[in-house]
Amino acid sequence: MRGEAVAGAKVREFPEPDVKAIRERTGLSQTRFAYLIGVKPKTLQNWEQHRVRPAGPARALLKIVEANPNALSVLHV
Repeated sequence: MRGEAVAGAKVREFPEPDVKAIRERTGLSQTRFAYLIGVKPKTLQNWEQHRVRPAGPARALLKIVEANPNALSVLHV
């Protein structure tokens, strides 16, 4: 069933995050923010410059950090 459409299933699509604004609200550098969310700094730069769009789990994590800029400190003590 992997990769196949399921009748009646609901798909939740998160709106396009403003990655730079989210990171700036945390007060973290690009390097530190990238490390904490588990991506390479170049990936983060591409997201911030709208060259590439974050998808899936990364987009969901960004939504969490957008709602609570201190969320990353809970994950990485």
